[in-house]
Amino acid sequence: MYNTDGRRIQLYKKLSCLCTLNDTVNNSKLLEANNNKSTPVILSRTLLADTWNTFCVPFDIDLKDGKINGTEVNVMEYDNTTGHTINFKNATKIDAGKAYLIKPKKDIKDPVFSDVTIKNVTPIVSGDKDGYSFVGIYSLITFNDNNKDRILILSKEGKFLSVKNGGRMKGMRAYFTIPPKTKAEAVRLMINNKPTAITEIYTTLSSPKKIFYTDGTYAGTDIKKVKKGIVIKGGKKILVK
Repeated sequence: MYNTDGRRIQLYKKLSCLCTLNDTVNNSKLLEANNNKSTPVILSRTLLADTWNTFCVPFDIDLKDGKINGTEVNVMEYDNTTGHTINFKNATKIDAGKAYLIKPKKDIKDPVFSDVTIKNVTPIVSGDKDGYSFVGIYSLITFNDNNKDRILILSKEGKFLSVKNGGRMKGMRAYFTIPPKTKAEAVRLMINNKPTAITEIYTTLSSPKKIFYTDGTYAGTDIKKVKKGIVIKGGKKILVK
């Protein structure tokens, strides 16, 4: 639109037109009401700088410029699981309902996305729903005794954490599942074909007495009886000669 002087006038939608998804509430009714609607969306959450943030939203995001809200980001998606190692690879786009890992160069607080289409789709299970998987959520959830033993979450410090009965996870994030009876301390994460430092990502269930080989195989408790090479004890790498 132009005024009488020939100057262009840009019109903006009022803030009240924004669809706000809050990570501390149940967003289901809001998603139902806006399903298949094109609307500006604000996410009431923060993506922390230099940290792998889990991320899941009910709309597509274009990553052609490698940025979210003007900030450069690394985005990874689930690839496969080998043994007890969960592998992630580079993602070139963000699809509605799919879970990702995002590491921004600087904090992204309450990002706004203009003219996206809300898709009230059930979050996708990346991987094997009965084994290792990566699952996104839109709303705050509470874990219970029926599911807590198979679930791991990734903390802001980059550590796998087990969950307790009654523990909660904020919305627009994702959690990991592991097969029944799997030793949580054996699970490892590999990003873009590079193993994540074992001292950086581990589980709160790690015991200083249990020893594992780097492929996740249990090696007992006596360091003198394990094979030569690198092993993991108490969440730390040890070279056995």
